[in-house]
Amino acid sequence: MVSFINVSSIILIMTFIPDWNRLRAPHSFIFLFIYMFIYILTVKIKPSKLIFILFIVKGYSDILVSMAKFFETNFFPYTTMESYKLVYNIIVLLLLIITFPPMWILLKRKVSLIIESDAAAWKFLWIIPTTIYSMIIVVSKMDISIIKQWQFFLFDALMLIGSYLIYYVTIEMLLKTQSNTQLKERINQAENQISMQLNQYE
Repeated sequence: MVSFINVSSIILIMTFIPDWNRLRAPHSFIFLFIYMFIYILTVKIKPSKLIFILFIVKGYSDILVSMAKFFETNFFPYTTMESYKLVYNIIVLLLLIITFPPMWILLKRKVSLIIESDAAAWKFLWIIPTTIYSMIIVVSKMDISIIKQWQFFLFDALMLIGSYLIYYVTIEMLLKTQSNTQLKERINQAENQISMQLNQYE
């Protein structure tokens, strides 16, 4: 929701305020603090879990930025690569609208379930989104001549789908592990109760 407000506010500023460049830095800082405030306020968990969620969201956001650059350079060559161009931000907003539903399902229905888990795997799980994000950062620094090629967009699309599937499968495995652990605890409790009852009978 904050991302929608962020991009929409940029579009409105550029439309109604001629000298919008003077508002770029304050706007960026304001939304940076908003993101940080909401993140800290709503996500009160261990650092490893914070990093896991942070890089999932940040990686997703940067892939959309990269895809928007592809569309901008190919279909709107008269614009520049500056992130505050009107056409660019409209493209980002459209990509956000198209791709957000599955990401919302992942975060709301899967990540929110597994966050409460205290599995030992959390010590290493944060490495997955961090590595994927590092790959996205490396690719995002490419030259315009490379960005405008269809292979660049295909890579971004596969990265978006692939990272989503990796997160989904990883979380499903963690949920299954958690479920199995709980089942084993219940079995052990049942066995202990049966053992106590046998002793009483004896």
